[in-house]
Amino acid sequence: MNDDSRWYRLRKGTLTAIRFPQATDDRTFLPWTIQERITDFSIFNGRLFFTVNGYGLVALSESGNPRYVSTPLYNEETFKYKTMTSLIPVKEALLCHLYFNTTLFPFDIASITTRNENLIKLIPGENICHIQPVLSPTQIEKSGWELVTFLPADTYRYYCEWKLSSETQSEFDYSIYDLNEKKETKITRDDFREAYHFVRFDEAGVEENMKTLCRYCIDKSGYDPGVTTFHFLVKSKQTNLIRRLVHEAPISIKSRLFELITIHMFSDEQKIFALLPDGHLLSVDKRSGLKHKQRLPDLPEGFFYTGFFINNGTIFASWEETQFIKVGAAGLLVIKNVNRL
Repeated sequence: MNDDSRWYRLRKGTLTAIRFPQATDDRTFLPWTIQERITDFSIFNGRLFFTVNGYGLVALSESGNPRYVSTPLYNEETFKYKTMTSLIPVKEALLCHLYFNTTLFPFDIASITTRNENLIKLIPGENICHIQPVLSPTQIEKSGWELVTFLPADTYRYYCEWKLSSETQSEFDYSIYDLNEKKETKITRDDFREAYHFVRFDEAGVEENMKTLCRYCIDKSGYDPGVTTFHFLVKSKQTNLIRRLVHEAPISIKSRLFELITIHMFSDEQKIFALLPDGHLLSVDKRSGLKHKQRLPDLPEGFFYTGFFINNGTIFASWEETQFIKVGAAGLLVIKNVNRL
C-alpha cells in the first residue's frame, strides 16, 4: 500500500479515518437512494467538494501530508432523504441536482415532509454553505412534480425528466431548462432519451488517445466484448460534465442476454484515466499516447469503487459496500501521488 494513502469511512455524514474498509456490525444497509454515500466531485474556487446523499456538501482541504480535513456544509432540512446526483460549477456557485425517490423509500412516506427543491445553487463559505433554490416553471406551476433525471447538455442547459407519483400511478413529463434564460421548453420522451448521446468510441470524431484507452479498458477488463456492452463515462476537471462513449454488444446478443459494464474516466491536463471495476487504474498520455497500468488496493468481497476524481496528482476514489440495490458502508480512498501507485 502506498505510504501516501488514506482510507476514510462515512459515519453520520462525517469522514472518519480507518485502516481499511471492512464489514462491521455498526452499519445498516439502506437503498442507494438515501444511504450516505459519495455521489459526485467538483472543483470550485480551487477547492475540492463532494456531495453526500442525505447530508449535502463536503469541502476537502489538505492538512499535512497526506492527511485531509473534511468540512461538512450540511443542511438537514434541504438534503435529508434526498438522492444527490450532479454537482456542476456555474459562475458563482455549484449547481446541485437532488430529488426524493419514492420508489425505493423504505420508511412511511406519509410521515415524511420534504422540501420540493430539485435544483439548488450551493455557495460555499468557510464553514457554511448558502443555498439558493432554482425553481423552473414546471415546479412553480405543477405542485408535486420531482426532477428525477437531470442530463446537462452544457453548463447552463439541462434535459429534465419530471415525475408525479401517486398511490396508483406515475406520470412523466420532459423539458429542457435554460438556467441563464430561466426558460423551459417542453420536449418529447424520445428527445429526452437522445440526450444521453452515447457515441461509439471508435467513430471518426473521437480522439485517438480516447480510442486507445477504451480499447485498453476492454482488453484488460476480463469481459468478452462480443457479449458485453461497455459504457465509458468521461469527466474532466474543467467542466465536470459527463461525456458518454460506448462499445455495444451485437444486437443479436443484446436481444437475449448480455453484460453491461460501466467504466468511469477522468481527463486532466496530461492524461486520460479509467477506473475498472476490479480497481485497475489505466491511463493514456495525451502527448505520447503511451499506456500505463496501475492498481488501487483490492477491496473486500462485496465492496466496489464507484467513482474517482484527480486533482494536482492526488486521486480521490469513492467506495461502497453493496447488496443489490442497497448500500452498507461507504467512504473515500485518498492517494497523494497517483503516479506512485
